[in-house]
Amino acid sequence: MSRTDLKLDGSFADMILIPDTGVPDKSRTSALFILTNPGQLNFYDGGSLFSVQNSKEGTPLPEAQKFPVAIPTLDPNITVTGLYSLTESEFPNISLKKFCARKNAGHFISENMKWPLTGGVPNEMSLDEDHAVERIYIAGYQDGSVRIWDATFPVLMPMFVLDGNVADVNLDGANASVSSLAFCSLSMTLAVGTTSGLVRIYKLREHTGGSSFHFVSEFKQEVHVVHHGKGFHCYVAFLSANSSVLSLLFMASGGLLAAGYQNGQVAMLDPSQLSILFTVDGASGTNSPVVSLGIYSVAASAAKADQSKKDNPQNATLSRDVLLSLTKDARVTVLDCTTGVMINSHIIHQKQSSAISICRVRRDTNPIIRGQNSKSRSDRERWQ
Repeated sequence: MSRTDLKLDGSFADMILIPDTGVPDKSRTSALFILTNPGQLNFYDGGSLFSVQNSKEGTPLPEAQKFPVAIPTLDPNITVTGLYSLTESEFPNISLKKFCARKNAGHFISENMKWPLTGGVPNEMSLDEDHAVERIYIAGYQDGSVRIWDATFPVLMPMFVLDGNVADVNLDGANASVSSLAFCSLSMTLAVGTTSGLVRIYKLREHTGGSSFHFVSEFKQEVHVVHHGKGFHCYVAFLSANSSVLSLLFMASGGLLAAGYQNGQVAMLDPSQLSILFTVDGASGTNSPVVSLGIYSVAASAAKADQSKKDNPQNATLSRDVLLSLTKDARVTVLDCTTGVMINSHIIHQKQSSAISICRVRRDTNPIIRGQNSKSRSDRERWQ
């Protein structure tokens, strides 16, 4: 029996011993895998790990071979993530693979080792650069950068990194921590919200050479001619409120983008027209943070529909889009998506609890609010 001490870079999370299946009637260890926080997998060769020399005092400790971390969570710190499907994309023939800037990691494990593993991941994942990307995993970081992985197969493959800075433009708050993400697969548009209040918009389509960058705020709009190379770049940045962006949500068509802020404000942004449709304060002057957003198409009542037809028969409509915002103090506000006019506001009585999310149950197109405290049916129907 021998003992070997190991020095770990992070706190211990889990371990597994792999026996040497090539030696019958002997329980010899072929390899040791140790998982440390925050997700680093370390490999030790069993032959050198349990050798007599390593058990003596004063001898160097065994060195671990570190597996590449699929999704780095430290340096810089990861702040927000999202998994998105591309099956509804209008651009199915665009292969994101050809824009990948992944590094080929060398094989550091001995080739003569006998592995008991007989399964694996699909062989389509690695070498075919023309395969369709069906899912992407997006992570935002404390330094303002965004990293995107191909999540089509079980093993995530790094694709590219989006820097928070814009070439040739001095943009205040560009390196602020990423606080919110939104992605529309129909238009391949990515929105990145930061703690500085900036909302950066990217089109995940290839373009090279010179192009324009737009900065849009409530008071001014700037246009800059920038020069960059291949890849995806921010083409417009919105500054609607000097507060951290907590929630972002695209409309189903991807034409409009709703933003909710730490100070309780809500804004509707139009990336295609490079404009801010409206920015409104929280209901009743509250500055409670906006924790969730929802956009729904609701049917007008029969009386309103009849009146609309009388007033303007050609433009009469039986439905309209509304924006629901849920704040941390459990207040729900319903706004018109086009004008920002408040339609209704209701606070759910809470018992020392914070609202966390808003969802929809398909029942007569009425939205239902879900929080940590379940409410009675009478409360919900009274709000509706």
